[in-house]
Amino acid sequence: MQFYKLFTCKTQKAIQSSLKTFSYHDSQYLLLLVLWEDDGKTMKQIGAQFNLGTGTLTPMIKRLEKNGWIVKKKNPNDERKVLIYLSEKGRTHKEDITAAIAKHIQACQIHYEEYVTIMTKLKQLREKLSSSEE
Repeated sequence: MQFYKLFTCKTQKAIQSSLKTFSYHDSQYLLLLVLWEDDGKTMKQIGAQFNLGTGTLTPMIKRLEKNGWIVKKKNPNDERKVLIYLSEKGRTHKEDITAAIAKHIQACQIHYEEYVTIMTKLKQLREKLSSSEE
């Protein structure tokens, strides 16, 4: 667990430094990552991916919407639900943001591909640990 804490602390600092240019925080970056993978999700779907409630997500989504990164639209199949989509700004800045983060991660002497592999393995580990607690 010591390695995980050190790794996430160091990479989080690198990510935070990268994101200053784009005027948002690392937790907001995670939300954008989710939408870059699969645009048009409900708040409940996003919350389930991070194990976060609406009390945590609502301010994050409001800030991203206010700054033009995302848009909210009613679900055409169920107007009671709101879907969250990337805005044009959110889509067009993906490569710039990814490049800035990759640059900072490489400065930590970790190749971007290694970072992706490590994060994938950590996610798998977290999922296994979560399922064993149930």
